[in-house]
Amino acid sequence: MKRKPGPKSVFAVVAVLVLLIGFGPNARFALEEGQGGGLGSPPATAVPDPGQGGKFVVWDKSELVKAYNERMKALVEAFGRKYGIEAEYVALGPGELKTKLQAAFDAGNVPDLVIGDAALEKPFVSQRRLVEVSGLLRQLPLLPVALRFTEVQDASGGQYLIPQAFALSGAYVRKDWWAQAGLPLPSTWLELREQARLLAQPGSGVYPLGLSLSANGTEGESLVRDVVLAWGGQFVDANNRVAVNTPQTLEALRFLASLYEERLVPPEALTWDDAGNNNAYLRGQVGLIINAGSVYNLLEQSDPQLRANTALAPKPGGPAGSPVFGSGSAFILPVGGSNPAAAKRFVREFYEQPVYGEVVETMGGTWQPVTAAGAGTAFWTALVNPAAGWLKMTSGVVGPDSYPGTEEEPSLKGRNQKLGIKAVQRMISGKMDARRSLDELERELRALYGQ
Repeated sequence: MKRKPGPKSVFAVVAVLVLLIGFGPNARFALEEGQGGGLGSPPATAVPDPGQGGKFVVWDKSELVKAYNERMKALVEAFGRKYGIEAEYVALGPGELKTKLQAAFDAGNVPDLVIGDAALEKPFVSQRRLVEVSGLLRQLPLLPVALRFTEVQDASGGQYLIPQAFALSGAYVRKDWWAQAGLPLPSTWLELREQARLLAQPGSGVYPLGLSLSANGTEGESLVRDVVLAWGGQFVDANNRVAVNTPQTLEALRFLASLYEERLVPPEALTWDDAGNNNAYLRGQVGLIINAGSVYNLLEQSDPQLRANTALAPKPGGPAGSPVFGSGSAFILPVGGSNPAAAKRFVREFYEQPVYGEVVETMGGTWQPVTAAGAGTAFWTALVNPAAGWLKMTSGVVGPDSYPGTEEEPSLKGRNQKLGIKAVQRMISGKMDARRSLDELERELRALYGQ
């Protein structure tokens, strides 16, 4: 009988897979200048010394996990003391960070370093208000796969984001429901549907799945595109040509519609806002949702028992494997900051061990490292940290949600118009044939992309 690998060996394998799978188009950043795949500490001389005196201002987004902001504030202040610089750390609400940064640019008084969601920089790249950082990226111990969700380029191929951490959405599973039925945690969408059929309780008001397909929020569109990707489909190809009308996309849409037609999801999920699936999970109405790490943090405060009964599993895969649209947090350097040398040196030192690993760990596993910091550590073994399951998803990151296309503006418009949701809802509520609905989706996308 073969012995099952223990947690440490499993995560060692995951780390190796991350490195191997990560060598895609972005691997040039890691391989140039002898960086050896992004591992190892760059030389201290790679970034200029910020010198003595002056000021260093960092703006960051506030997190539900207060320990993160406290840790970052302490790092910024310690950096200031180390170099004799007046250091200031400001935590802003995610909704106000972009607005305040725009106002700071207009007033000519910007911070030296900004930390936010990867989408934060998009309007500022076209305005030429961010410092190009490809040289700095080559000096950091980043996993090549990490660069996939922050590859934002201008026409000349310049880079403007430095990945801080992955913040991937995954599955929240009522492990007590699954255990009572003698079921393993689902690894594929098809397996999940079979399990949901076994867990269904018709007429009880309780449902196995809490998957939103509502135009009143953003999560439903992400769900559709996740499933299409897992089936090997795509909305556009790498040349931004509409390529949605394929057998793979057709089967993905049919699969999604079946979950609602078989009443494995609450009917009201077709009209939920983005809090709908969270609330359904919190009140025990559903047994599985797909969401970001914020829900896990809320569970710790509001319902520790439910948190204990919750497993964090990777997002299910499909016939095409387990590809994942990347997302996360990133650094940007605004043009016009008073101390760009301090900003670059702070970023370089941020990734040093054990500092970097400790910062990511403050998020309780709902952030995943963009370096090898998670390989083989006690925190990232499933026996210690149930969120460790999400670490596995990092090896499957393929790019931002416009992947494989590169034109982010029409992709964002398509998401805002909820074109994927409308395609499935036509099948569920409108009883439209799947092929006709897919044809309509193709026409909508061609109009959007001017094709």
